[in-house]
Amino acid sequence: MTELPEYLHIVGLDIETVPLPVETFTEGQMRRYELDVARKHERIKGTPDEGMTDEEISSLIRATHPMLGWVCCVSVIRADQEGNRQPGRSFGCASVEEEGAMLREFWDAVDRMERTAADEYAEQIRGKRIYNDPGAIQWVTLNGKDFDIPFLLARTSKYGIDIPSSGVRSTYAFSHDPHCDLKMLFGKGIYFRLSDLCDHLGIAHTKDDMDGSQVADYIDAGKLEDVIEYCQSDVERTLDCFFAARGVIPPRGAKW
Repeated sequence: MTELPEYLHIVGLDIETVPLPVETFTEGQMRRYELDVARKHERIKGTPDEGMTDEEISSLIRATHPMLGWVCCVSVIRADQEGNRQPGRSFGCASVEEEGAMLREFWDAVDRMERTAADEYAEQIRGKRIYNDPGAIQWVTLNGKDFDIPFLLARTSKYGIDIPSSGVRSTYAFSHDPHCDLKMLFGKGIYFRLSDLCDHLGIAHTKDDMDGSQVADYIDAGKLEDVIEYCQSDVERTLDCFFAARGVIPPRGAKW
């Protein structure tokens, strides 16, 4: 079998989400919301999170369930094998009414990027027969397979948008081709946040003025650009971690 060439592009991705107002919920949404809130209360008993307020729990549940929240920002940054990066691109919206148009723009951009990369890749492998080839782009996320991508797909489906063929849609947990989720870097049993991984890998990072729990407040305050900047900084750090940890990431096409 012909050896797989390296990916042409490595693309980091991150999203930011906002809870929908409870007063706008349908009867079905309210049932989903009340069930998840009750489960959260049970799960945090006897843990450090037991002190979470009802408001904090409500906001968390709504922002992390795609039927109870919406996407306000998607950021992507493209790099080459050496880690050299192109300027990042973000897709943002200030209200749920604008979400559908934003998601269409994002998926259109993904489609163009995948098609262009595929054409470039076809030139690179001209005349070679390659089996089980994951394509020209390796996508990189942190918790993207469990959160970012399922959330994007669920919100996209609401607007009847046709999604292009793309490796970013791969959510199989035990492969880094063509989507490398750094959450699986050390297996399923180790929980960590992006800041934890940066600390572990010796990657310098500054403490952000905001965190994910504040995104909704920033959106309400009309500070979409701040949210975009925050989202892009997370993508930058995700790519930093990817390149720092490449020694333990199986090479392209390798079996575990």
